[in-house]
Amino acid sequence: MSYKRLTHWFQNGEVLHNDNGYDYKVIDAHMQTEVLFERVSDGERVLATYPNMYEKTENSKTEVVLSWQSGKYMTSALNAIHSLTSSKLVPASINRL
Repeated sequence: MSYKRLTHWFQNGEVLHNDNGYDYKVIDAHMQTEVLFERVSDGERVLATYPNMYEKTENSKTEVVLSWQSGKYMTSALNAIHSLTSSKLVPASINRL
């Protein structure tokens, strides 16, 4: 198996296939070194550090996959708070959590 790093600029809204078999939607890509992704299948979010796209070749089959150096996975409660604070529907006292 081999990986070749590709040049890629992450764009909000695009859906990418991860090397773990899941599809992830880009939620916030204003910093390319830390990108917020949401797993399409269940909505779990991950703040990925140093994400990149790679061309993966295995057994003569090639596919383009997403991978990252490390990730901070958010629980569903944090996802709900992030969604509400992003839309400014939460009182300021909750934003300080």
